[in-house]
Amino acid sequence: MSTVPSQSDASPALSVGGHCGHGRGELAPVPAAHGTFDFMLSNGQALWAHCSTHLHHLVRQHPFATASLQDDDVTVDFAQLTSPNDRVAIVVTEPLTRDEPWLAFAPGELRVFEGGQWSGS
Repeated sequence: MSTVPSQSDASPALSVGGHCGHGRGELAPVPAAHGTFDFMLSNGQALWAHCSTHLHHLVRQHPFATASLQDDDVTVDFAQLTSPNDRVAIVVTEPLTRDEPWLAFAPGELRVFEGGQWSGS
């Protein structure tokens, strides 16, 4: 059984000298120097999300609530669409809903998500 690499074990393609995640030795600033370079990368077990300018994330899990879209008069009751075992992490450039606790990334920050949750939480 394979293990999911942690943020500190991230792929050498994302880091220099084995450091990753806290601005020390990341390669992501190289392309970011030429413009916005937000990205997400996954190996099917974990998701790495890097913020060049601005990203936000949200984890939805039981107990699920309702959420209202930012740009439309639509409300979704996630309790009707999910089970108590569901959990999902959502990464976006701008918050999609106005009544959920979106967490902003800092510019240059790398976050790792495993099993639908942020490993830094």
